[in-house]
Amino acid sequence: MSALRAEPFVSVSCLAVLHFVYILVVFLFARNDRLPVYNFAVAVFLLLGLADDAMRLAREKLAFDVVSEPQAKLSLERFEGNSEAETVTAFSPKKDFFVEKIDFVGNFFARSGRRPVQFTEYFHELSFTALGALFISLLSLCLGGTISSALTLFVFSMLVCLPMQFLTLGIYPFFHLTKGLSKLESAVVGDAVTEEYHDADTIYLEDTEMFGKHGARIVGLRVYNDMDFYEILSYAFSVFALVGAPLCNVFDNSVKEIEKKDGVKITKISVGGLEATFNRDRTIYIGNLAFMRSRGYFPKRNPEDEKKIESGQISILYMAIGGELCAKIYMQYTVTQRFEKFAAEMVKNGIHVGIRTLDPNVNEKMISALRGDSQISIKVIRPTPNELIPIGKHSDSGIVTSKNSHMIFRILEQCFNIKRIHSVQKRFRLGALLLGFAITATLMFLKLYTAIPSLYLVIYQLLWLLPALIYTKSKLK
Repeated sequence: MSALRAEPFVSVSCLAVLHFVYILVVFLFARNDRLPVYNFAVAVFLLLGLADDAMRLAREKLAFDVVSEPQAKLSLERFEGNSEAETVTAFSPKKDFFVEKIDFVGNFFARSGRRPVQFTEYFHELSFTALGALFISLLSLCLGGTISSALTLFVFSMLVCLPMQFLTLGIYPFFHLTKGLSKLESAVVGDAVTEEYHDADTIYLEDTEMFGKHGARIVGLRVYNDMDFYEILSYAFSVFALVGAPLCNVFDNSVKEIEKKDGVKITKISVGGLEATFNRDRTIYIGNLAFMRSRGYFPKRNPEDEKKIESGQISILYMAIGGELCAKIYMQYTVTQRFEKFAAEMVKNGIHVGIRTLDPNVNEKMISALRGDSQISIKVIRPTPNELIPIGKHSDSGIVTSKNSHMIFRILEQCFNIKRIHSVQKRFRLGALLLGFAITATLMFLKLYTAIPSLYLVIYQLLWLLPALIYTKSKLK
């Protein structure tokens, strides 16, 4: 028998042991009372339990085959709060997650062994059913029944009232999801995934997901202090290559003419700009007007440019090298429709979307002006120089994919859908349990429970199983 703990098979195990003890009592002490036995019903319930275990093993194998593949993957990790949030008051590390590149998924078996909330609910339902069956049995004794008939009524009540449909329906949605995801090189690990991410407030992506690889372009460049044009572009290209997409791709059409400098290193990241060094002795500042003024550089303000920045038409970066202001770079950004679509879908599920970026142009105000959508706000965080998402980190995540970050969102949406399905299944189980008590009490008063064969008990349970199964299949995507 399964250990007496919160897991699906414990209920049918208890029923099997209870029925075995009941048969022994009937055989030894009430052989002539012609009391019914329920071998067929118990056998069907055991079969449902085995089907549940088979689906659990199958989904664990499918998930393990995905996570054990050697290629790099993406996972959904809980945010640890090292990065700088642009809106501090709206930031809660306990509820924020980010999509991270990893190449090893750890704690697979520990995560597979975690018991979700519905397991505890099953155990509570078993306890409540046993107490209800005991109450009905004691009531029958008070009404003049015998001990053997009370025992029969207790077993009968357990078989009728305990909702057995959870044995297959509890795991079926995850089995269906895992089977589909395995074809897409993705997986959910463990049954507790829906609880792990149900309180998610914001999920952060890399800025590439918002702007695409070519979502930024230079539309103008002004040179100060007679600096060499190609020298400026060479420094900008070197810094932008470290910043990452979309800035790192703005020079794609000119890489043959522009030489990249190898000694450039980012040393400090701020909301409006960043600081870099060249060969450790030459400082480079790139940022917006406020950032440059905070560093002691005072470019002349241009009201026309500021109006365009406010409207989201352009973004402007200033650049200083070796103590001299040298360039003003005009840029335009484009948000991908794919990002907009997924941001809207996440908002429907009560989750905000954010991006993690090093781009000095990108902030919440700039994104709001660029998108022109006040209904869906995008949060922004900036990693530290030592936190530039290295591949090779071990993951402890319930959602893993070898595809892209949008697949993470699709999986998460499916997990939320399964949580809603489990909520409705809980109502089915509660209805089956309460109606079962009503039926058992009625049959007890009419003294007809001994005339009900095992087949009828199975049919009653199937009458609950089939509509619950139809509902579940109709809601799975």
